[in-house]
Amino acid sequence: HFRAPHPIPSPSSTRTLAMSDAAEEPAATDVDVLQFTSLVTFQVIILAVYYVIFVIFRSMKPHLFLGNRPDSAISSSSNVVSWALNIARVGEEELYEAGGIDGVLHVRVAQMHLTISLLVTLTSLPVLFVYSFSSSATTGFSRVALSNVLSDNTLTWPIWITTFTVWINTLVALIVLDRFDRDVATFILRTVKRAPPLHHYALVATDLPPGVTRKGVVDFFGGIYSPEAVVGVHMIRPYSQLKDSKKKGDEASGGDSPRKVGDASSANSPPAKKGGFLCFGGEKPLPRGVRPIAAAYGAQLKALADADATVVTCKAKEADPKGNAEKKAAATAKAVANAEKALARAKALRTALQAALAKYPKTGDNGAGDEGAPINLSAPPPVLPAEDGRGGMVEVSVPQSAKSQTSTGEGHPATRAKSAVVVLDALARTSTAVTGALLCTGGDGVQPGEAWNVVPAPEPRDVLWPVLEGLPPAATRSQQATALRVIKTLVIVFYSFILAGLAIAVQAALAFVAMLPNQTIRDIVAVVSGIVPVVLASFLLNFMAVVYEMLAVNLGCVWSQSKASCAQQRDYGFFLRVVAFFVPMLASSLFTTLLQVGEDPLSLFPLLAAAVPNSAYSLMSFIFLKAVAALTGMTGVIPAAVAMIKTKFLAKTDFARAEVFRAPPKAESIRSSWLAFAQLVSLSYAPIAPVTAIVCTFFNFSEAAAARLEVGAVARSHYDSQGELAVIAAKQTSDNIALAAVIHFCVVALAGSAGSAWHIILIAPLPLPILYFRARMAYRHSKGLHGHCAGRLPLADASAVDAKRSRAQVARLHGALAMKTRAWAPPCADAPGAGPATEGVDGPEAGEKAQVEHNAWMRRYETPNVVAFEEGGLDEGEGAGAMAAADAA
Repeated sequence: HFRAPHPIPSPSSTRTLAMSDAAEEPAATDVDVLQFTSLVTFQVIILAVYYVIFVIFRSMKPHLFLGNRPDSAISSSSNVVSWALNIARVGEEELYEAGGIDGVLHVRVAQMHLTISLLVTLTSLPVLFVYSFSSSATTGFSRVALSNVLSDNTLTWPIWITTFTVWINTLVALIVLDRFDRDVATFILRTVKRAPPLHHYALVATDLPPGVTRKGVVDFFGGIYSPEAVVGVHMIRPYSQLKDSKKKGDEASGGDSPRKVGDASSANSPPAKKGGFLCFGGEKPLPRGVRPIAAAYGAQLKALADADATVVTCKAKEADPKGNAEKKAAATAKAVANAEKALARAKALRTALQAALAKYPKTGDNGAGDEGAPINLSAPPPVLPAEDGRGGMVEVSVPQSAKSQTSTGEGHPATRAKSAVVVLDALARTSTAVTGALLCTGGDGVQPGEAWNVVPAPEPRDVLWPVLEGLPPAATRSQQATALRVIKTLVIVFYSFILAGLAIAVQAALAFVAMLPNQTIRDIVAVVSGIVPVVLASFLLNFMAVVYEMLAVNLGCVWSQSKASCAQQRDYGFFLRVVAFFVPMLASSLFTTLLQVGEDPLSLFPLLAAAVPNSAYSLMSFIFLKAVAALTGMTGVIPAAVAMIKTKFLAKTDFARAEVFRAPPKAESIRSSWLAFAQLVSLSYAPIAPVTAIVCTFFNFSEAAAARLEVGAVARSHYDSQGELAVIAAKQTSDNIALAAVIHFCVVALAGSAGSAWHIILIAPLPLPILYFRARMAYRHSKGLHGHCAGRLPLADASAVDAKRSRAQVARLHGALAMKTRAWAPPCADAPGAGPATEGVDGPEAGEKAQVEHNAWMRRYETPNVVAFEEGGLDEGEGAGAMAAADAA
């Protein structure tokens, strides 16, 4: 055994030791306490201001705070007290109605984190009092941490208390996690078994061989099962990839039509997209030979809108009695002449566009061999803009002719189908298709022996159509995956240097403060060095959440929003662990240790053990900042202020104002990542710096309340991962428990080097229960919905549901879903015209009505109820009711 040769000072006591000779200086607040209390005071003032504004605004303009569910008890609360009580009372039925499986489980995840944090805090509070009994020279928060014990060479028994607390906290966290994970797995399977939605019958076959047509896909799956088993096939062509085809639907309607010269309403209409490619017929892009004409037509429409605006401006100036009347009249005449020329040019281009399009006969989206499809899911005849005699638009169907190899898209690589949505008539068949290897024995355009990549189809609202339609080949995706891993590594390294620099800067500021002669200056520098780095780190870390989602979609080729959010939660959670936790902890601990190490190198180990608890307090300030941010975000003051500004200065129509108040999308993956980060901090520091656990509990309470409000009233659920996000959260919690155990082992081992090695022996078996519970979770996950079943029901459960559902009903429901709501086509497929196309002819009201219809179609399958069976299976009567519901949708 060996002891430290001298007492170990903490960073918070550096100032006191340096100023010990200056007896005339009054006693000052410890630096770390001053920094934290200043941050708390600053944040409490901000929080109070937010809620005062919230109370005033909510009473004056309640429509600004309605959120996604205006009729909910939370949104209709009369005052802030009832609002808070309704948030606490929201039940799981209401959460499921608002957010589906993800909505319920997101709140359960937040509650699980809060439960673990609360229990860990309660078990660690006695250790706080044990640490405070030491009579060492440490001050500030270090007085109630393990650092205080290690600074006193005469005390070793508190380290035994620390070791027992580590065991208790680990076992408590494992038990709570195991119960949570079991309940999650049961809830997911029970909910999906009770009412499997229609998209569970659908598969997506990617990386189709060149030349494969719909008939080839039908032959492939029909050969595996039977021809009658294939309900429908939808070939995915990359027409949403064309320029601007996904933007607000202006081009989906065929672009703006020419308007009467000088029409005042046309000046207020948004201009046409310059160079945009039109999406017509819902199934094909414009042929390459037509695109230059379409681009010229769009550019001319913009020129026409500018000319109309100039005419309106000149007429307004001419009506003003001031100025030279002759010059103003001449300017008006010139503007009218220019507008007439622009109108004539636009009409000529539109005629040329219609003539060019007429040369291309309409075909289905299947290519050659469509006659073999059991159900034709192709689009209705495309419509094109035509002049109605007033500069308006009427619908004109494109002439159809016999199919040819040129018109099928086989000769155009840009429109070749790379993927296909395949709908089968039984859940058991989709289950076997996604869990087994499928080899082709031959067919239309398919070579025998080719393996097809088949994955479960997500909900239609979940599909990121531009990514799916432009999915690169497997070899390219492999190269992009390698590039993605390199980019993630570089991002972590780059941010590690930044966060390590901030952590070291804080410790250097503490040492610098101790040398300042004036107490007031010392306090100001301490406060600034405690607040500015925390705020800057919060901003930098928040920015990366969106970056990780973009990387998953653009480089990872993730083509569903749910999978993108799952990738974001995994990657962003790992990023926060490394950059926001380990890097600051190691940087500040090593920096402090190197400043304090003496001539005896053996003092390095106990110094490092004492420095790890001291590194908790910068993280504690950071977590408190995030907790206040969650509480202020619950008020919705900033979105309400932005909406009020937009409605006053930008939104001029009822439709535009309604769009301003559209509910924001949910952000469950980001919130879960921060919850996992705070949990790692709590589990790691609760036995060695218990004050940190109290702050983490406050953070988890804030996030749990914010999660209830977000799911129950505010955010709209634009996808449902069917509980996969909660499964990832459980895995992250398991990893946090293991990482915290490693940290505890290292700290106790380093502390034992100054006392006794028995602490190491006592804590050494800690990995055994962790490995046992992790094995239980791994087995449970493998048997769950997101394990070997790959997002579909297990075979036995799928067969049980199939026995209750008529396959004819399944086929008819999918036919209605595909043809009425065009569920397996991009949002712009067959979209009705947007407002600018008719606004100049029939007035702003007609344009606004068209815009409403257009956006309603673009969001036609946003609600999951459109693609769900009635609960308990279907018989003939229920099938008719579901058909009627699909027709109404």
